[in-house]
Amino acid sequence: MPFGKNKAFLSQNHVLNYFVGGWSVTGIQRYQSGQPLGFGCATGVPGFSNCIRWNLVAGQQIQSAARRNKSFNPAVPGQNIWYNPAAFSDPNANVTAASGLPYSFGNKPAYQSNDRSFPYMEEDFGLIKRTPITERIGLQFRAEFFNAFNRHVFGNPDGNPYDSGFGIVGSTNNSPRNGQLTLRVEF
Repeated sequence: MPFGKNKAFLSQNHVLNYFVGGWSVTGIQRYQSGQPLGFGCATGVPGFSNCIRWNLVAGQQIQSAARRNKSFNPAVPGQNIWYNPAAFSDPNANVTAASGLPYSFGNKPAYQSNDRSFPYMEEDFGLIKRTPITERIGLQFRAEFFNAFNRHVFGNPDGNPYDSGFGIVGSTNNSPRNGQLTLRVEF
């Protein structure tokens, strides 16, 4: 900041310098769009690490009704479902020797452009005051705030269609607002 000793403003008064000089401001902001989500690994195909894709069921949308109606709320049971479970089927679930296709790959793409995680937005700020006591000794005061605006970044939905919680968002990817004050003697 431009105040205090050897700065543009209020640099002549040494007593005033202890109060208005030596301040610094820091900040880290992180803004990311949602990342593509994908899942696979239905009943495996030999030689392909047992990982294949699911089938998309014709006429079904992959988004849950809550997402389509814009009533999705991760904090409310029943409104925290990301995927429509009826939109997916295991291509090898009902395979028999008589069907002729003992193993098949699903038709769901690994990633779809309309299936993305939540965006990530977080701001961290700090205020630092350095005060010289003598030529070799000084004090440093720091006030730091992480996730200063207390933004919630929800985690990814459960991506295993065999789980009872398939499609449910049940976690967050960041920490709540946190602050810390520090006083340090430098010598």
